[in-house]
Amino acid sequence: MKKNNWILFGFIIIKFILQYVLVNPVYDLQRDEYLYLDQGNHLAWGYISVPPVTSWLSFAINLLSGSVALVRFVPALFGALTILLVWKIVEELKGNLFALILGSLSVLVSAILRVNILYQPNSLDVFFWCLFDFTNVSSG
Repeated sequence: MKKNNWILFGFIIIKFILQYVLVNPVYDLQRDEYLYLDQGNHLAWGYISVPPVTSWLSFAINLLSGSVALVRFVPALFGALTILLVWKIVEELKGNLFALILGSLSVLVSAILRVNILYQPNSLDVFFWCLFDFTNVSSG
């Protein structure tokens, strides 16, 4: 594995660690998280303010266990995938190691860190916007 890939792997591991360290375990889920989880019990192709992916993700979370740890894992996963996409975008733009680290740090320690703490559609929004950007950059 190349040195750069180890650095990327380190950022992804730090993202998951921060997800569980920054939120005190005495706190239960936030009220909006309960709303989105309940939408998994009432599947639809979307609600007025929520994209359809959220209810299907909630269905999968409820099917697997619905535990707080799993609910916290899902936005952390999308945050880690966002770091991966930002890394790949910078690579496509021929950025050097400094640019790769700066791009990853911007996702890891910016306001996006807060977005990825709660199970809300916002982490999906950031991920899919990065995915669209990646497809535009990689297609030329």
